[in-house]
This record gives sequence, structure tokens and C-alpha cells, in this order.
Amino acid sequence: MKKYKILMFILITSIGTIVLSNKVLSNNNNKIYNTANITPYKIVCVNSIEVLEKIPEYIKAKKELEKIIANHQNSLKEINNEIEMLLFNNKKSYSDFKSNLMDLYKKREKLQQMITNDLSNKEKELLFPVFQKFDLALKNIMNKDKTIMRIDDSSPGKGILINIGPDITNQVKKELKIN
Repeated sequence: MKKYKILMFILITSIGTIVLSNKVLSNNNNKIYNTANITPYKIVCVNSIEVLEKIPEYIKAKKELEKIIANHQNSLKEINNEIEMLLFNNKKSYSDFKSNLMDLYKKREKLQQMITNDLSNKEKELLFPVFQKFDLALKNIMNKDKTIMRIDDSSPGKGILINIGPDITNQVKKELKIN
């Protein structure tokens, strides 16, 4: 009997808490309503690739990164040619051949690691300010429209197949003053 009374008390207080709280949320047509003041919250989407590809700093950064990649590819090609020459034109003893080949493999491995580090650092240096600018534009839009609860990236390959929320890509472009 005592357990029954305790369970009833917990059940009644739980129901009372739920009923009395004015934060009952319901999902209706991609909007979430706060019944205390009937404010609709929106989930919107933006195509970040479409926006980024219009930002001049992003275009310039991509071109510079492509040049760096081309230079590094040439360096790797030179080492690969040396390896190929050694393999097909070997006139040395096996131990000399093996030693030279291992040296070239180590040289290529070091170069690949240097390329990876160089590209990573250059990418951060060139693209970080662009992403900050993009992020600031999104924050400005959210500050202007307090009903935006979340922004999904609807760029191809980002995992969102269907977004029924409004697309704010043009607003972001306008905020960044790009076409």
C-alpha cells in the first residue's frame, strides 16, 4: 500500500509538471513552436559551396593552392623518374642497387610528408579567413532573424538529401555583398 501511494504521488507530480510547464514543443511543418509565446523556430539551409565559390578570396586561395600542388607534383615526378631509372638501368651490384633504391624511397616519403604539411598549413592560412567571413555572415543573418534555430548545409555531398526549410543562400550572398 505504501509503495502504491508513492507511485501515485510520483505519477501525479510528473503529470502536473508536464501540464503546468509552458514549454510544450510540437513539430509542425518543419517549425517548432514554443506554446508560451507562439514563436515559430525555423530550420533553414544554405548551399555553402555556391556561396564560397563566389567569394573572391576563396577563388584566389584555390588558385594559389592549385599552383602549390602542381609544383609539388613536379617534385614527386622527378623522384619517381629517378626510381624508374634506377630500376630499369641498374648496372650496379645488388647491395648498391638496394641501398640507392631505399634512399630514393625515403626521399620520396619525406617529400610526401613535407607536401602534406605544407598544403595543410597553406590551406589553413588562406582559407581560415574566408570561412570566418562566411561564418560571420551566417551569424549576422541569425541575429537579424531570431526565429532561425539551425542552419543545415545543403551543398552536394553534405548528407542532406531533402530540406523542407527555407533556403537562405541568397541572403548569405547578399550579406557578403557577392552575386
